[in-house]
Amino acid sequence: MSFFSRRVLPSALTLTALVVATACKDASDANGVNDVRAACEIRVKWKRLGTSDCISCISSAPSVPCECPAFKDFAGKCEEQGNARIREASCNDAIEQCVNDCKTDCACVEGCYAQSEACKRVTAARDGCVADVCASQCD
Repeated sequence: MSFFSRRVLPSALTLTALVVATACKDASDANGVNDVRAACEIRVKWKRLGTSDCISCISSAPSVPCECPAFKDFAGKCEEQGNARIREASCNDAIEQCVNDCKTDCACVEGCYAQSEACKRVTAARDGCVADVCASQCD
């Protein structure tokens, strides 16, 4: 075995694994609580949930970024998570209706995803990110 295959290659693989792990950690950190029920429980405690600033944040955080002064602090901050949820075919109208019908019952909201683990996963990322990003506007 050469020096390269005994020393350099394992070191390079270890370094690559660390870089990938760090990149993955950073991406998941952007998901806030990354849990449908926990994100719901955060939202129901918000004191300014019905205000225009809070509503603007909730609707624009998972959308495309906007340089508008009123939206610059939160617009697009959860765009990646919002797009992933839009692309997930199992996130259908029936799930949306179920979530809307649950209102502030977070156990009910979580139950809406019982038949679609894929939708629950991408929704957890989006909702966790929004709960994190919008706390300053809504809590």
